[in-house]
Amino acid sequence: SVDVGVTVAEFPTTIGAAEACRSANQSIIMGATNVIRGGSHSGNVAATELGDSGLLDILSSDYIPAALLMGAVRLGKRQGDLVAGIRMVTSTPADAAGLDDSGRLEVGKRADIIRFCINDDLPMIGGVYARGRQVVCLNGQVLLRAFIRLVSCIVSWQRYLVSDSLPPSSVLLS
Repeated sequence: SVDVGVTVAEFPTTIGAAEACRSANQSIIMGATNVIRGGSHSGNVAATELGDSGLLDILSSDYIPAALLMGAVRLGKRQGDLVAGIRMVTSTPADAAGLDDSGRLEVGKRADIIRFCINDDLPMIGGVYARGRQVVCLNGQVLLRAFIRLVSCIVSWQRYLVSDSLPPSSVLLS
């Protein structure tokens, strides 16, 4: 994959494979559900093991989109650096995908934000903002239509990573 210019490695199955990806300067992606489950459902290397070894850059929603925030929080808390965990689902994937307008809160960027608190080690969403405007806030609960939009944007972003097409304009990363 390195020979054809691939810069992102999805789900390396062993520490050795992840080390090879790192030595090839590839960003390494693992599924957030792997973090939540405590390991791979197929017996491969655990995302937490790669994270502990400094061999994990990006979390993907994999097959449970709601796992993205929970996985980022769990990894961040495990490593004692919540910001580093959140970075795995914001600036790092945006940079890997070449999305200059997303992934961080800076003047001139999209300002797509999920406001949350942590209650009993679980992130609880309190508000969703798109392009700096609040689109959802209802007693700490995410409205279904906003959740569906968020999931749709995450899935669109993941499809972009494995295709040669331009990213969709509705990608929501920050």
